[in-house]
Amino acid sequence: MPERQSLNEFVKTVESMNRLLYLQEYDCPALLQITSEDGQALPLEEQKRLLRKKVRRVTQDLLKTSLETSAFFLPDRKPITASFFFIRNSNANENRSFIGVGTDPTCDLTFPEEDLSLRHGFFKAVKGMSFTDAGSKNGTFVNGAKLDPRKSKKLSNHDEMRFGEHARFIYMSVHGFYEFVQACALATSSNKAEAQNKVS
Repeated sequence: MPERQSLNEFVKTVESMNRLLYLQEYDCPALLQITSEDGQALPLEEQKRLLRKKVRRVTQDLLKTSLETSAFFLPDRKPITASFFFIRNSNANENRSFIGVGTDPTCDLTFPEEDLSLRHGFFKAVKGMSFTDAGSKNGTFVNGAKLDPRKSKKLSNHDEMRFGEHARFIYMSVHGFYEFVQACALATSSNKAEAQNKVS
């Protein structure tokens, strides 16, 4: 089953990879989530604002990194963290044509939120990525609009996705997530250099 990963740890892992090597290893989209100190997902509009700011300008006011720590910060200096799931089949379901989301152990992606259904819905890759709600109890929302059950919705980079009320994510296309990770890596390198200059 694809695991939730820390964005900061992932950036450290892939920062030296070029695009070709990265895409050979991680050729799949992602669900990005930015959370507050207490682990609660920020409202989607705030997540998207921070994300756009990060993609638009590789600056030190969003990703503050020292030699010891790596974390996002809100303007009021409260730390927030970013994590993500790759949207891909688990090993047990690698030959299946769809990527299931739900609390059922056989699903490929599962989140701890209580309002996620047993088999909430599924992603499917056909000329891009789409999502279909499987008739979930609490619904699936893309950019604020509730999806009709069992009708496929094509996804675009930076779409806001909400499964029920509390599972809030930003959908990132394969290339969109790569560009975002590279922006984070550049900011990390810049801040490390600045920290080293201060020490010396």
